[in-house]
Amino acid sequence: MFRTVGHDKAVRALTRALDNDGIAHAYLFAGPPQVGKMTLAMDIARAVNCVADEQPNMFGEVEPKPCITCGPCDRIARGLHTDVRVVGLGEDSRGRTQTLISIDQVREVQREASLRPSEGKYRVFVFDRAEYLSQGAATALLKTLEEPPDQVIFILAATDSDRMLPTISSRCQTYKLRPVRQSVIADHLRSEYEAEEEIAEEIARLSEGRVGWAISTVADPSVLEAIEEKITTVESVVRAGLETRFEYAEKLARAFTRDRDAVRDELAVWLEWWRDMMVVKAGLPRYVKHLARLDTFQAGAAKVTVEEVAKAVSAVEETGRRLDRNANARLALDNMMLAMPRIR
Repeated sequence: MFRTVGHDKAVRALTRALDNDGIAHAYLFAGPPQVGKMTLAMDIARAVNCVADEQPNMFGEVEPKPCITCGPCDRIARGLHTDVRVVGLGEDSRGRTQTLISIDQVREVQREASLRPSEGKYRVFVFDRAEYLSQGAATALLKTLEEPPDQVIFILAATDSDRMLPTISSRCQTYKLRPVRQSVIADHLRSEYEAEEEIAEEIARLSEGRVGWAISTVADPSVLEAIEEKITTVESVVRAGLETRFEYAEKLARAFTRDRDAVRDELAVWLEWWRDMMVVKAGLPRYVKHLARLDTFQAGAAKVTVEEVAKAVSAVEETGRRLDRNANARLALDNMMLAMPRIR
């Protein structure tokens, strides 16, 4: 069975393809971070290498693919299968996250793809954050997609597929994964992780449809505590003067060289905070994500205009885009701080 949650249409289509030997040589799974792209990719990797139909269970029944329990499915789930490889942003010699997937990484994939599968039926290469393929890497991968080897499947997972070469996207069967409904996530947390009703609802509300984030959060309650700390930081910076704001920007810029995802997560909290301020300004407090902070938003909403809130949201979004384009992190974050209205 597929482990993917909330993307039933994609699962049904891919299951039909599996049943009819219609698996494509390349897929593009596009959608927000942690929405389920990598889970679906691993489901495909397990399904094409599953041997369930060759191994009836103890009741003599044939389990649906992927079965999860056979040797290949288990090894893929644990990241031990030699024919399934994830390619993404690695670390450089100084331990910093690379900004692009390099051509050397793609060339290594090409070398492995030219070989027959060593322990399974298919070699599966999953490119995580495929929009970060360098120009050279994308060009090299395109050549392979144009003449794909037998018994090889390429899966590209991308948050922003518009940044990819159109010629690559056109050679992939594309599935757009949208945010999962809050009720689906809450039900999954209760049934599969035995989460209490209140916790399941809170995590589902905060997840914004990112089922992967919800699952990791229910397993680690400290994530919610960290979010509360970040919101407290945002509120203190919004109230502060330029000196404190620039100190905060400098701290984030330094962190960005070590852990880009952590800084992106912090910017996401800024967006959530201003979004909640906007819905309160619009007289819709029931849509506030961080309900525990409702009093703060109501007090702040009386001190800013809709135009100022909109400007703050635009500033955070533009900062994220600049960081993704490898702009000077300190300058981008300083500009964001200058654009923030001060709520005393």
